[in-house]
Amino acid sequence: MKINFYNIHSYGDIIFTRPIEGLSSNVRISFLASFILTFPLIIYEIWSFIKPALYEEEKKTSAIVIILGTLLFFIGAFCCYKFVAPVTFNI
Repeated sequence: MKINFYNIHSYGDIIFTRPIEGLSSNVRISFLASFILTFPLIIYEIWSFIKPALYEEEKKTSAIVIILGTLLFFIGAFCCYKFVAPVTFNI
């Protein structure tokens, strides 16, 4: 199923019930997108802070957990985009 975002407007009009809702929805979407895109950098910064205090075995185990966690995070975001969002928004 291919989603054509250029024709999304043809399904109906977006209704704002409050004057500020148009701006707040854009800010929310921007915040969510920035969090998703900067998630690996946030994890790297936390890892850089904690890494010097760990033993060698703990570093190896933690690195594997961080890599797998980041990978699973992006797989979950992709599955949400591909499977959940079309059902939710009736696309």
